[in-house]
Amino acid sequence: MPVRDHMLRSIRISKGYSIRKLSRLSGVSAALISDLEKGHRKTTTIDTLCALAKAQECSVEDLYYCN
Repeated sequence: MPVRDHMLRSIRISKGYSIRKLSRLSGVSAALISDLEKGHRKTTTIDTLCALAKAQECSVEDLYYCN
C-alpha cells in the first residue's frame, strides 16, 4: 500500500517518538520506518500500516496515500 511518507514522519515527531521508539511500540523495524519516511520505499503491507497507526494513535488513512 502506498505510504504518505511526510505524514508518517510528521505524526511520529508530533508524538515525540524517535524512530527506535516507534519501532518498539509498533513491532516494525527501525530500518523499514526510516526507509518509508525517506521515501526509499513507497509501499508496505496493510499489516505494517495498521501497526504504525496503532502505535501512533492515528488512523490508517492518515498514513495511506490514495491516488
